[in-house]
Amino acid sequence: FVIGAGLGWWRGSLTRIEVDKETQTAMQQASPLGMLLILGLLIVRNGLGAAVRSQVLNLPISVMALSGWLFALAIGLIVTTQLEIWLRARRLVAEAKAA
Repeated sequence: FVIGAGLGWWRGSLTRIEVDKETQTAMQQASPLGMLLILGLLIVRNGLGAAVRSQVLNLPISVMALSGWLFALAIGLIVTTQLEIWLRARRLVAEAKAA
């Protein structure tokens, strides 16, 4: 979870946020680097899953434990990405309203 949270915060910080001056609403645009991070994680997940299923990779842990760790990583990534974006957007909107 902690590793996913760190990656999520980094991914969220790469997201571009702009505030419309007339409506004072926040708009976000995903970063290409952030999208590559997600793509890389999906490739690693699929490769690891294929290696475990074909028993090429003999891990000293169970597949269920590995699945749980990957699930915690994904939850940490998603939650902290959205938290970072929300905190930054809230601050930017408040600054736009004050101006």
